[in-house]
Amino acid sequence: MTDNRPETRDKSLIDFSSTIYPHANLRWLKMYLAEHLDGIGHYPPAEPVELEKMIAEQLGISEDNKIRGQG
Repeated sequence: MTDNRPETRDKSLIDFSSTIYPHANLRWLKMYLAEHLDGIGHYPPAEPVELEKMIAEQLGISEDNKIRGQG
C-alpha cells in the first residue's frame, strides 16, 4: 500500500490529479478546450509520445521524469 500522506510524498513530483486540490482555477483550460473542441473528437493514442514530449519541454524536464496516469 502506498503512503500518500503529504509529509511522506516525494516533493519533486507534480500531481495534476483533479481530486488533490478542488479549488484550482481552470478557466484557462476551459477556454482552450472550447477553442479546440473540433479537434477533440477521438480518444488519444494509447502511447501519447508527442504529448508527453511537449509537456516535458513545457515544464523543462526530461521525458523520463514524469509519470502518466489513467484518467
